Amino acid sequence: MWFEGALGSLLEKDLRSAWRDPGLKATLFLGLAGPLLFVVLFSQARPGGGSGSLLLTLAAFIGVSSFGANAFGFERRGIGLLLSFPVARWRLLVAKNLAAAIFRLPGLLTLLVACMFMAPLAYLPAALTIAAVTWLLAAGVDNFISILFPVALPGPGRNPYGGATGGRGLGAAALTAVLLVGVLALSSPFVFLAWLPLLLGRPWLWLASLPLALAGTLAVYAMLVDRAERLLGRREPELIERILGEA
Repeated sequence: MWFEGALGSLLEKDLRSAWRDPGLKATLFLGLAGPLLFVVLFSQARPGGGSGSLLLTLAAFIGVSSFGANAFGFERRGIGLLLSFPVARWRLLVAKNLAAAIFRLPGLLTLLVACMFMAPLAYLPAALTIAAVTWLLAAGVDNFISILFPVALPGPGRNPYGGATGGRGLGAAALTAVLLVGVLALSSPFVFLAWLPLLLGRPWLWLASLPLALAGTLAVYAMLVDRAERLLGRREPELIERILGEA
């Protein structure tokens, strides 16, 4: 094993399992294609000045795109074994969030390229902070969807549009939309902190605003994971039954 400890082992398990799955290629492609399309649309923006707003908007888009990761989708018939591990449930959730983040790293590469077109490199720390803020809160909220409406993804070699398609009904879709709005609302104060120096024309304020934004986001993410852990503890039987029924 490359990583030590329970959290590292769970993370490595998810990385190895997902790497063997053809669906990973689609995840990596989407993680790159969406932001790249955004860059192409706005590549005509003039460097510097107001173009920094486009870069920060792109960063928020990259972060929010992590919403809908379906944390338990790759477990399939291994969900019973996973939940039998003698580890705290919050470690399961954090490991899955980290694995999902690793598969979306191409989006950050797109952000680096976009910085060359849209704004000076001085804007990059703020853009990375906004991407981290929106990603953390999107992952924290998405845990609730994965627990309440788990969907087992089709196994390797099977039709990727079969089996799990339609596994989430209109109620789940409506709740997902509401929670996505909740992600935007939760992240807005921290995104505003990262954006404030640009609005005031005082970039040196980023020395204070960016650490504050990250610290506040980590606190909110920890609270979200704590609530999701409690929900998972109550719904483990339903979670296993739902995924095994679709696997």
